[in-house]
Amino acid sequence: MQLDVMPVTDVTGKPVLYVVRDDSGRWVVRRDGEAHSHRFSDRKAAARFARETGEAAGGYRLFLEMADGRLMCEMLNVAAR
Repeated sequence: MQLDVMPVTDVTGKPVLYVVRDDSGRWVVRRDGEAHSHRFSDRKAAARFARETGEAAGGYRLFLEMADGRLMCEMLNVAAR
């Protein structure tokens, strides 16, 4: 899935992460503001990495591509737990 418009920053200062398929069909984790992405062979591993990255930052907003191509938004604020 190609995302043409991505938010530059989250208003809370928490990372905004994307788990999407690239052109070769592999799953990638992208973080807003970073030029590189992390590649995974399956969606579950990519989502786990994205969640752990966000939790380490104290919270996150995650856009997760579903099997049918739709995006699901997941948010976590660790301080509110």
